[in-house]
Amino acid sequence: VRDLVSSVATRPGPLTLLLFDLQCNLALSVLYALVARSLQRGESLVDMLPCVLPLGFLAAYSFARQVTGLRTQARLGLLLRSLMDTWRWIDFLAVAWSPLILVLDLTSLCDESQFNQICAVGMILCCCKLLSYMKLLSMKLAGLVSSLGLILSDMRDFILILAVVMAGFSVAMSFLQNQGD
Repeated sequence: VRDLVSSVATRPGPLTLLLFDLQCNLALSVLYALVARSLQRGESLVDMLPCVLPLGFLAAYSFARQVTGLRTQARLGLLLRSLMDTWRWIDFLAVAWSPLILVLDLTSLCDESQFNQICAVGMILCCCKLLSYMKLLSMKLAGLVSSLGLILSDMRDFILILAVVMAGFSVAMSFLQNQGD
């Protein structure tokens, strides 16, 4: 995988790399959906090998690209800025989610409804990963996607505070409703 990352990075320019990454991420999303659906149906891993092997390869390639990007950012002194980037976290989670569903299915750590919910979150992450590549299509879309990323980073702390307040009120209501029991 490291050789593939190096060979793609040395091609004629960044456009080639971006187009290759876009194709890999599109394939990763499609294969993720196929594997999740096959696992949902209860198919064996041997039957899914035509989808699982490319999924593993693409996830490894995407992970290597993330690590290479972080190393480059660290060399340029921009690591902290890179770690605060919402799109980078979405990209990383989308790549990490693929092996997670395979491990959860093979070890049977969760029941069917939990597994379906985990697969749904993974599909949302893959779609968000593809959304980040819409910045390449036009300047108008790039502005909208960048604005969405800024909104998400600004709301991240607010959502955490709101979750704590909602959990506190939920527990309080639970105690009040169960007084007579």
